[in-house]
Amino acid sequence: MWLLKKIIHMCLKALGLLMIAVIVFGVIDVGWTLYERLVAEPKFILTIGDILTTFGAFMVVLIAIEIFQNIILYLR
Repeated sequence: MWLLKKIIHMCLKALGLLMIAVIVFGVIDVGWTLYERLVAEPKFILTIGDILTTFGAFMVVLIAIEIFQNIILYLR
């Protein structure tokens, strides 16, 4: 039983590290998506589709942060 708990604990640590990478890349993706939409012609004008795309990417990052917080709480 002790070994199984150790394995699960190590897996959760690995998942936490991977989730950090997902969050960082997700934030970069949100910034890049917003940048691309703002510099495309016509400049500095966002359509509803652009706003929904950016909002969707933003929500994915927030969900990843929430999952990461749950992993951290479980490890404590």
